[in-house]
Amino acid sequence: LKRVHAVGVAAFSYMNSHTESSTEEGAPINPIEECRNVVEICREFNASVLPTAEGLPTGEKDKQVLGSIGSLWGLVAWLLECKKDRHLAEQAAGPILQTLHRLSKTPAGYRNS
Repeated sequence: LKRVHAVGVAAFSYMNSHTESSTEEGAPINPIEECRNVVEICREFNASVLPTAEGLPTGEKDKQVLGSIGSLWGLVAWLLECKKDRHLAEQAAGPILQTLHRLSKTPAGYRNS
């Protein structure tokens, strides 16, 4: 969860504050490319956390859960607004949506999603 939070928040912040790609100088931002690390972290998270969210924090105001949910929803919105390579954008959004499902099963996620 710490990695999902750290990487998700960093990617969301970058995409909200920059117009150029982090991988190609001068190129416009590409949400699919910028979310590559987030997707990988979400896949790892999904592989290690059951869909029932057992083992995740049980506090109703857990900042990592709430921050992760906010940033991941923002990234999903960026991806689904992507007109170019629509299929790749939807593929990238899949693991993020699975992570959001698991986080929404926590008390903080359920209460604030």
